Amino acid sequence: MNRHFNKGFTLIELIIVIAILAIFSSLIVPQIIGYVSVSSETVCRSNRQTLIREILANHTENPSITLSDSIDEVMASHGAVKTGALTYSKICPKSDAAIYTVILTSDGSQISAIKCSEHLEANTVMYITPIEATLKTADSKTVSGKYNSNQNLDAAFLKENNGIRPTLSKTDAVYTELFGTDYSSTWRYLPSQLEWHAKYATINGKQQAILYAQAANDLNQWAAYAIYCNGTYYVSLGRHPYKNQRTSSSTLNFQGLSDNTWGEISVTD
Repeated sequence: MNRHFNKGFTLIELIIVIAILAIFSSLIVPQIIGYVSVSSETVCRSNRQTLIREILANHTENPSITLSDSIDEVMASHGAVKTGALTYSKICPKSDAAIYTVILTSDGSQISAIKCSEHLEANTVMYITPIEATLKTADSKTVSGKYNSNQNLDAAFLKENNGIRPTLSKTDAVYTELFGTDYSSTWRYLPSQLEWHAKYATINGKQQAILYAQAANDLNQWAAYAIYCNGTYYVSLGRHPYKNQRTSSSTLNFQGLSDNTWGEISVTD
C-alpha cells in the first residue's frame, strides 16, 4: 500500500509568512489606531460643545444661581467628577483620567472654552457665550417667524447680551488665532477691537444665522473681518486694492466652506 503524506510548511516558508503578516500589521494597525484617535477627538470636541450649550441653557433658565453652579450641575448630570475649581474628570470619551477645564472670560461672566487634557489638538476655543445660545434660538425660528429679518435677529442677539454688544479684542486668544501676531503689518486698518453682529446667510440652500465681527460704527454695514458659523470661525481673505494687505470682506453672500472669499480657521488654545 502506498502512503501519501501531506507535506507541511518548511521553516523558511513559515518565516516568510510571519514576515508578511508583520508588514501588513505595521501598515494597518497604526491606521486603525489613528482612526480611533481621530474619532475620540471628534466626539470629545462635540461633547464639549454640547456641554457649553447645556450650561448656557441651564444658566438662562436658572438666573438665580451662579455660572459656576450651573457648570457644576451640568457636569454632574453627565457623570463628571469635580476635581477642583472648574475642573472635572471621568467625562472624556477616551480616558476617565483626562481633565476638562472650563475657562471663563476675564470678568467671569462668560465661558471662553472647555479644554481637555487628553486632546490638546482639539482644544477649540469656543467664543460661545452667549453666541451659541442666540444662534440656537435664531435657528429654531422660521424665516417668517419672530426673527424674520437681519435687523430683528441682530436686535435679539443684542438683547441676549443685556444690550451690550459682545466684542473681539486683541487681548482675546481668539483674536490672535484669527489674525496672527503680526496683524498690524499684514492687515490694513484692522481695529484692535471688533464688535459681533448677527445676520442671516444662505448656506447649502438653507437660511441660517451667523455672526460677523466688524469695526464699531463701520459705515460699510455688511463688511467684516471674521465670521462665526456652526461652531467654525472664518477669516476674511480680502485684499486691499492698492496695498498687499488683508482687509475686510462682504458678508452678504457668505456661503460657508464653499465661499472662497472667507477662509476657515481652526482656533486652538
